[in-house]
Amino acid sequence: MVLSLRSVSHRLRLIECGRYCQIWRAQTLRLDNLALVPGGAVTLSVVDLVGRPALGLRWATAGTTPPERGGRPVTWVHTSELDDPTPFLAGGEVLLTTGLTRAPDDDATNYVDRLVAVGVVGLGFGTGLNHATVPPALVRAAAAAGLPLFEVPRATPFIAISRAVSRAIAADEYAAVQRTFTAQQALTRAAQSDTGVRRVVRLLARQVAGSVVLLDADGAVLETAPALSPARAGVLRTEVRGLRGHAGAVGVAFAAGTDSISLQSVGGGRGRTFLAVARGVPLTPDDRHLVNAAVLLLTIRQERATGSTDGPERVPAAVLARLLDDPAPSAREWAESVLAASGAALPVPPWTVAVADRPPSTGWADLGADGLVGERHGRPVLLLGAAGGRTVPVRSGAGDQGAARWGLSRATSDPTALPGAVREADEALAVGHRTGAAVTRFDDLVGTGWSALVPPDRAAAWAAGLLAPIRDHRPAAVTAPDGAELLRSLRAWLLHHGQWDPAAADLGVHRHTLRKRIVLIEGLLGRSLEAPGVRAELWLALAQGGGG
Repeated sequence: MVLSLRSVSHRLRLIECGRYCQIWRAQTLRLDNLALVPGGAVTLSVVDLVGRPALGLRWATAGTTPPERGGRPVTWVHTSELDDPTPFLAGGEVLLTTGLTRAPDDDATNYVDRLVAVGVVGLGFGTGLNHATVPPALVRAAAAAGLPLFEVPRATPFIAISRAVSRAIAADEYAAVQRTFTAQQALTRAAQSDTGVRRVVRLLARQVAGSVVLLDADGAVLETAPALSPARAGVLRTEVRGLRGHAGAVGVAFAAGTDSISLQSVGGGRGRTFLAVARGVPLTPDDRHLVNAAVLLLTIRQERATGSTDGPERVPAAVLARLLDDPAPSAREWAESVLAASGAALPVPPWTVAVADRPPSTGWADLGADGLVGERHGRPVLLLGAAGGRTVPVRSGAGDQGAARWGLSRATSDPTALPGAVREADEALAVGHRTGAAVTRFDDLVGTGWSALVPPDRAAAWAAGLLAPIRDHRPAAVTAPDGAELLRSLRAWLLHHGQWDPAAADLGVHRHTLRKRIVLIEGLLGRSLEAPGVRAELWLALAQGGGG
């Protein structure tokens, strides 16, 4: 019945009730009879869990009526025989126990109160081993605290409960991804119609179960679904007028009455608009992905209508901006469908992100790389595919002051890893500026150590500051070690991984003398050298010559 590695208690169960646990493990084949409803939300509550006939669970309170608080969703299942398992809980769990350390007449009030305080949504008590029935004291305490309590008969393995919840969570996550992808496809089709703006607004309103409003730069309503009250229109108009003076993509989230409102710009330049989404609860991550998709599609329509030709091709650039910002798990499928509609294609993974330090002097069309071309902060950014991941359009020779420098990330096939790839490319570009290289790959920096990522002057200043309390130490007694001797002792001790005898032998001192010096160093720094992170920082600082 291993349900969570966070608790020591599950290992105790395997030892202290080995025969019983073996029986329970042997019965896990019964899980084949468990079924989850495919499609749609399948968030499992305690009531749903107890109601599954295959598990054979039953409420511990009198009657069969579910507890009032039994409808809360279950986030995980945890097993523990500890008197206080709360340090291993995060809230939302169903806790399973056999009462191994609990006598039938033990007062359970404090135990139950602690579980409720940490957010446990249900307590399952296994009978037939340590207790024939659920202890009455536990039943009373759970009823008083409003904690759903159910009995787990000996024939039901704890792991069956854990796996049922795990499957439900996995099905829920998969259904959410599918819903997001399906909704994104519907938005894409809507945007391609003659009445695309209106259809996108109305469809988005249905998908997020809220109000969606498109406004012009003066705050006038262009499209809304459903109809907007004059008061709410006035609030949005004020917010839009506060944002319209900002260049580039801008957005704001705020509360108005009982609504949570998200407002962000659509496009730029002529015809710039703003999309607002309002509803009674904040947007979920899946909802935000849909809103971002709608903003992108409306941006594409707007910029096609205005005929803007400055910069990279608008559809691939807009898709790339979305991928590099906050991609959903279904981002690849969505990007492929949007690009296909515009006659473009997503590069074949694995992908590499490349960023340059300046716009192309010969025009954006000259960036003839195998991938998507976009723009970040006025600078080129490329998403290169498998065929172009090791090449970027470097057209100038060495010494050409107009040549752009490029930074390349590591390759990845995971769209959700692309924001991190942008950061890697930026780091590589920063190193290229210091070294003068035309192209710098993050792959090449990983094996060179942290010093390749940090400017030498900044690293030296950090190291000197960290070691200054040791270096500047002036002992009161002539025979006591000074700062230089303490630094030598620290280096030797770290070099020998904190082993006293070999470090002391290298220094030619007794190990007790070295111990006193390390204690003194800890006092000067105000930090414990038992912490691995502190040791690592000090070793890096010594390697930078911070000791003088």
